[in-house]
Amino acid sequence: MALIRRACLDDAKRIWQIQTDSIRSVCRTHYQPDVIEAWASQLKPSSYEVPIEEREVIVAEQHGQVVGFGQLNLETHEMETLYVDSEQIGKGIGAELLKSLESIAHQNGVIELKIASSLNAVSFYQKHGYQQICKMPEEVPSPVLVCVGMSKSLDNASSELKFSESQSN
Repeated sequence: MALIRRACLDDAKRIWQIQTDSIRSVCRTHYQPDVIEAWASQLKPSSYEVPIEEREVIVAEQHGQVVGFGQLNLETHEMETLYVDSEQIGKGIGAELLKSLESIAHQNGVIELKIASSLNAVSFYQKHGYQQICKMPEEVPSPVLVCVGMSKSLDNASSELKFSESQSN
């Protein structure tokens, strides 16, 4: 089990490494190389500073190393991103992050959470109760990145949806 905590500015470089590595290694099974490179190359470690300060960004940590992260925008009710270190995929870290983000959203009055899922992650979100609502292009420098719009009702969320500040320390 990973320690889930709020991200801090010192995490920005590791978050960037996880996301760009995941895009280049995991997402390549569903996207063309030019799409992958356009997507990954637009990201910089500094890209995460404003979200860390202004949104809900959490990290999963094991043995002092950040191994995954997720980002939630409470204003738009959108989970903007969730990535796990490519060597840690399939170990439950993504599910832990997802559950924590859902908890934060629920505690802040969000009754429906939306995500623009990459094609390779659709089955992960479906497994956790998300339903496909549409296919959509995501704003990435040309060429277009096709994503799947998904949502999940948090209205009937169980008591398991609890993210406490003690997890953020």
